Amino acid sequence: MATQKTLLEETLFLLDNDKRNAMELSRASGVSYFWILKIKRRETVDPGVIKIEKLHKALTSVSK
Repeated sequence: MATQKTLLEETLFLLDNDKRNAMELSRASGVSYFWILKIKRRETVDPGVIKIEKLHKALTSVSK
């Protein structure tokens, strides 16, 4: 049986494969530019779920 990814794992996967830069993702998600950079570099080990949800929503939106 396939293991389901956590919201954080899926968001990191999407972030790694998204063509938009951190500034564009910041505008789309309402999350700080610097926070996105820290997440992208894996500097934040345990990010808050609210920000991850916002970023995930922006990464999965149709208007990329």
